[in-house]
Amino acid sequence: MADGNESGGLSGSAQAEAAREKMQNKSFKAWINMHLAKHKLKVEDLTTDFGDGIKLIKLVETISEETLGKFHKNPVSKIQKVENLNLPIKYINSFVASIGIRNQYSAENVLDEDRQFILGMVWTLILRFAINDVSEEEMTAKEGLLLWAKKKVKEGSNGTVEITNFHTSWQNGMAFNALINAFRPDLLDFAKLQAGNKLDNLNQAFDIAETKLDIPKILDAEDMVAMRPDEKSVMTYVSLFWKEFAANKRKNMAGERIADVVRREQALEDMSAQYVAAAEELAKWTQEIGRASCRERV
Repeated sequence: MADGNESGGLSGSAQAEAAREKMQNKSFKAWINMHLAKHKLKVEDLTTDFGDGIKLIKLVETISEETLGKFHKNPVSKIQKVENLNLPIKYINSFVASIGIRNQYSAENVLDEDRQFILGMVWTLILRFAINDVSEEEMTAKEGLLLWAKKKVKEGSNGTVEITNFHTSWQNGMAFNALINAFRPDLLDFAKLQAGNKLDNLNQAFDIAETKLDIPKILDAEDMVAMRPDEKSVMTYVSLFWKEFAANKRKNMAGERIADVVRREQALEDMSAQYVAAAEELAKWTQEIGRASCRERV
């Protein structure tokens, strides 16, 4: 007889771990493909598609905006694959300690198709290039992203939605909709949403984000409702909102600065025109005074 804590041969903790890994696999793969699309590449299976090193090289070069050097375009032997993999892995290992990761990665783990190792390596890239740039009141990247999300969700929900974490707080979809509403209230009617309609809320937010904000749908609504959401997956998705809205804020600030310059230049032109007009009036007045003076002498 199976243990009461087991179902389908897996204990409760094992089921939770499998669910977490499943969600990470989906969300991380979507995040990777978002970047690889620039090279018309795609990862189908995380355990095998990095095996020759080419897609991992392209991913790291894209997100880091650096060139890793020459590599084998058509690796056949294990040695060639290892040489390819060593390029991005050496780069990753150069910064892991600075972001609080204790692991050191190796080509052998990728070639062995170690799923947990590969997921951990991808998370390291996400943490460094998608989350680590978040700056909120001198906090860690995770704390900063959560604080930013708290502020914006509260703002977008008029204080009716509060988040305290990156898992259960997002499960009913209200927080995602509030986040969108904080920046683009024209895209949805937040007042009509009901917390109990979890699946509808999630799908609405994910669809709007994808079609209106170009934020890829890296989370699955059904998975979010069926299991405890994976913290790293939710953080990855929320970081895309931060990047989108922070980028828009920078664009707006740049636009405002340009507008200020234009206004100052226009004001200078107006002042110059006024000066020229005044000078012409003064010259005209001086000439008239001179002619009048001449007539008086005559």
